[in-house]
Amino acid sequence: MKISSDWVVYYLRSFNICEGVHNRKIGHAVEVVLADMGCPQMPKGKRMMAPSKVSETDLAIRGFHYDILPKDLPKFFKKLAEALEFDLP
Repeated sequence: MKISSDWVVYYLRSFNICEGVHNRKIGHAVEVVLADMGCPQMPKGKRMMAPSKVSETDLAIRGFHYDILPKDLPKFFKKLAEALEFDLP
């Protein structure tokens, strides 16, 4: 499945997680964690449209998408929580 760095930021913001962390720092952490997990950026180096309207979320217009297996999502969020130093709800 595809996962967007913008979607992850939106998800965290929706649950008031990482409120004091800049979106770019979250996006970078997403990139690093997914790269460490072997999840490729698809397409490589090309930004894709954000998952929702920019006016509603204040996210970037275009973000990076990655391929990840659904079974690896819990591991991804655990590693992201460690990287950004937040507790999972």
